[in-house]
Amino acid sequence: ITGLSPEAFTEAAKRFINADSRLIALTVGAAENQKGYETVVSAANLLMLLGEGPDALQVPSDYSNTLGAWLVGTRPAEGGKDLYEMLYNPGSLKALYVMGEDPVVTMPEANTIKENLEGLEFLVVQDIRLSETAKLADVVLPAAAWSEKEGTFINSQGIPQPFPKVVSPAGDAVPDWQILRNLARVMEHDLGVIELNTLREEIASIEVDRGQQKWRYRPVTQPQFEFTHQQYPILMVTGNIMQHSGALSVMSKSLSHVLSDAFVQISPEDAKKYNISDGEFIKITSPFSEVFIKARVSDEIPEGMLFVPVHFAHARVNSLVSCPKTGTAHPTPVKIEPSH
Repeated sequence: ITGLSPEAFTEAAKRFINADSRLIALTVGAAENQKGYETVVSAANLLMLLGEGPDALQVPSDYSNTLGAWLVGTRPAEGGKDLYEMLYNPGSLKALYVMGEDPVVTMPEANTIKENLEGLEFLVVQDIRLSETAKLADVVLPAAAWSEKEGTFINSQGIPQPFPKVVSPAGDAVPDWQILRNLARVMEHDLGVIELNTLREEIASIEVDRGQQKWRYRPVTQPQFEFTHQQYPILMVTGNIMQHSGALSVMSKSLSHVLSDAFVQISPEDAKKYNISDGEFIKITSPFSEVFIKARVSDEIPEGMLFVPVHFAHARVNSLVSCPKTGTAHPTPVKIEPSH
């Protein structure tokens, strides 16, 4: 499970248990898949059993305004459709309004999402760039980026954090709230007086329900992955790498100078087994799709597994990955072969 020797694992456990004070800090990557989620729960269980309080576990939010979006109501309404229903069920919608997201690139079963979006009667995308999803839209509304507008983030403690405009918006871009206000006016829907100050006052009045904040032990089981087919003998893990985040950072020329193209990391043992050379393109096939990506042979990857970054739209990595209704995100069974 860990890749550590029993001796190294035991020594690390003794040092942690016998320490005078303890802190576990996990990166945002810990929440990107089911194993990451279970790692967070396991860390909480360990600290609780050692008598530590909640402050001993530090896990940052996925994004700077995750809690803020939830608090202002950006979530399914009573009886509303969730993400799975909207994007993965053909015919569930006639029209869709997408803001600041590129599901054709960043979400699992990307081919299914693209087919469903193409089947809509009307698609509107509001974004700071012409994303792959925006290219499918009937209407694209240009929004100002965070540096081009004033606004407010709400951090994971529920504290509003105003920020100023740094540069002028490019082209016809305007802040998101102005786009929504102007649409409401055109549709003759009265939202009252909507200005930046009134929005900030409303945000400042939001009360955060922190609950009881008590420890609660939650068992975590280590699942045994079973391949649905013998023809898919390798597990593929997708995620972020240090140089990029999501699909937006690839627009940065500076970051792209450091790393500008997709790749798949493969162990030396599997490279030899499947006759794959470092730097050559290989074909990766899952039950959902197939893609061609350049191989990087690395001893950082254990035998029987692959790692592929999700940042590069042209690689179509998320077309390989399934989207279970349970919300879990286990590794994807795939097969690999040289492209030649």
